[in-house]
Order: sequence, then C-alpha cells, then structure tokens
Amino acid sequence: MGQYYTLCNIDKRQRLSCSLSHLGTMFFSGQKLTEMLENLGFKPLLALALLDLKAFTNDLNPLWGSWSGDRVVLLGDYCDAPPDFLTDEEKLELETKSKTLPQLVSAEFEDLVKDVKKWFTNNDRLGSLLGSREHVIVNLDKFEYMDPEEFGDYSSLDEFCLERGGVLRGLYSTLFYSSGTGGGDIEALKIGRWAGDRLSIVEKNKLSEWYCEVSDDIQALLDRAR
Repeated sequence: MGQYYTLCNIDKRQRLSCSLSHLGTMFFSGQKLTEMLENLGFKPLLALALLDLKAFTNDLNPLWGSWSGDRVVLLGDYCDAPPDFLTDEEKLELETKSKTLPQLVSAEFEDLVKDVKKWFTNNDRLGSLLGSREHVIVNLDKFEYMDPEEFGDYSSLDEFCLERGGVLRGLYSTLFYSSGTGGGDIEALKIGRWAGDRLSIVEKNKLSEWYCEVSDDIQALLDRAR
C-alpha cells in the first residue's frame, strides 16, 4: 500500500485534500509523495494562500494570503507519533481523543477545495495587484528562503504559481512528514526540513538580512532523490 499525503494548515485546522475527480486535469496530483512532487496538484492554491498581503487591502479573495505565517505540512497517513511541530496542547488533544494527527486531520480539519473555483475569484486582477514585484518563499521559523529565479522561474507569484516544477516543487520537497514509510515514498524527503514550520511568500526587497537562501541546498537534495 502507498502512503497518502494531505496538505495541511495546522494553525487554522484546514486542509487541501478533497477528491480530484471533479477538479479537472489542471489540478491532477495523486496522493503519494512522488505523485504530489511531480504533478501540479494544489501548488497554485498553496502559493496563493501563502502570499503576504498585509500591505494591501485584500478585498479580492479571502483565501489569498489566508495561510501566510501559519504552520504548513504535507502529512503522511502513516504518521503514528505526534510530530515535534505540534504544541503540548495539540499533543494532549491527540492523546485525549486517542487519535493520530492524520486521523484528526481527516475528521476535523476543514477542506478548502470542495469548491475550487472560489480560489480564482477575481484572478484577473492578480497580475495588476502584484505588478512586477519579485517574490521569495520564506520560512519564518528557520529564517531561510527560496528564490524562484534560482529554480528557473519568473519571480512574480502570478507566473511561478502555475509551474509544475521549479520553486514550488522545491517547496513541496521540504514539507513532507511521516514517521512511517509506504510505497511511492522517497526516504530522503519523508521528513522535510520545513515540515510544520511557519511559511510565507513575501516581496524580495522586503526580506530581512537575517534570512539565508537555501535554494541550492533544496535543488541538490532533489537531484539526489531522483
């Protein structure tokens, strides 16, 4: 049996994991690690959710920017032990309810893609909102970032959010987490360096000097995992 992964926001108790059968080929992903890594899947939705919109009046779409600054993980359903990125209160909830985190996610986390069209309300205005701004993906806990240009992508989110590979593939490779192993897993990626960390997509010129670029490290890991 293969291990299935679900894209989760731990802080908001939300997930992107409904059946893809009614979403069309654009969002085809599959559920195993290798499938999710290589296909487009929900990468565009994750990019929109992580976009830092604090500098704007976000009257365009309430889903855009809604995950910015939150703990995000691609959680495997073979994950039996409570991950370290959970708080003591969250671990106590699992113990009290006699559930694993994947079971809790399946039972109680809100699914945000039951109506995928909601994500693209006012998408014709996204380009004008972003303009030619350069963006990077940042880890707010580890003070690390990935630069789309280092992955061969254009630097504006409205360009790289629709790329199947590139920087979003790099991001996915850092988010997988499971304490178990199943068919379709890649051992080197099973516990990602950013799994369960607070993430955001910010303008590059607003990035603090404290942040360290890890684009080369992520690409090297992906090369070794092939």
